[in-house]
Amino acid sequence: MDARALHLQGTIYINQSSLTPLSDVVHEGTHALQRSNSLRSGLVPSRHIVETQAYLHEKVFRRSIGLSSAFESQSLEKFIFQKYDNDLVTWE
Repeated sequence: MDARALHLQGTIYINQSSLTPLSDVVHEGTHALQRSNSLRSGLVPSRHIVETQAYLHEKVFRRSIGLSSAFESQSLEKFIFQKYDNDLVTWE
């Protein structure tokens, strides 16, 4: 598994080599909530929207416990546009 963590069908998996497991839980927990809301409402968000929300929640959490954000030197928008296609999300 290359990812630090992932959310799959309502379960959050954290890579045991993750250096920031609590931040990863916040990020993937956001995806779990997004999936639940999407399935309930029938609305399908874009990948950029779900990743922006998850990274923002992770950033707020990291700052609240005194850690720096991964996006202090680079814009979050630029990072997301480089890393993710803007397809509609297909929830696994």
